[in-house]
Amino acid sequence: MNTIAMRGEFCVEMATAKTGNGNAEMLTEQTTHKGNYGQRPACRMGDAGFALVELLVALAILTLSLGIMFEVMSSVTRTLGRAEELVEAVAVAQSLLDKVGREIPLKLGEVTGKAENELTWRMKIESFGDEADRKAWSIAAYAVSAEVHSRKQLIALRTLRLGPKTKQ
Repeated sequence: MNTIAMRGEFCVEMATAKTGNGNAEMLTEQTTHKGNYGQRPACRMGDAGFALVELLVALAILTLSLGIMFEVMSSVTRTLGRAEELVEAVAVAQSLLDKVGREIPLKLGEVTGKAENELTWRMKIESFGDEADRKAWSIAAYAVSAEVHSRKQLIALRTLRLGPKTKQ
């Protein structure tokens, strides 16, 4: 025998059966909630606390994930900044070496300066080879080095340039 009773918005359906001695014994009870979306099983008292624990665990996982992603993104940003600075310093050093013999005279000595992007540089031109080699060669060889100082790094490039012999 099934009995349906209304308790506020909840509908309780109880199934009972008669035992051999004539007493009714409740076999099952199902509670449903009648709302806007039809009937669905109602929450038990312990389920509400379980949902709160699930929500807290989900928020903790989300917080950890966002923290890790923030750290990765800031690391990528720092690395990108250093890489851009390095590329800029190498470009200045290559440009300086390219100017030797055209805009910068090919003569022994040292020249310093500052690039427009706040990088400082130093160019050094030295004789290449020992004295016997320099006398035997029909042209002069020069070791040219360019050093560019960025905020945290030093970039040094070296090359050889050939030029006319000068009287010393």
